[in-house]
Amino acid sequence: MFWDVDKIRHIREEKHITRERLATMTGIPIQTLADWEQHRHSPVRVNDLQNIAIALDCYLDDFVVDGKHI
Repeated sequence: MFWDVDKIRHIREEKHITRERLATMTGIPIQTLADWEQHRHSPVRVNDLQNIAIALDCYLDDFVVDGKHI
């Protein structure tokens, strides 16, 4: 599965949620979120992405690279 972390960041910023707040809401370390957003690492656990989708009130499909679906 290919995840578009730029979409995650865009949705997060659109909803005015800081990285710190998202980390608190999801239990994902802030440094992990920063690494994803800065393209140092990619998310590998679907559970983390599901938690982000819940926190951002969106769908997991919103994070899928265009043309690739779950």
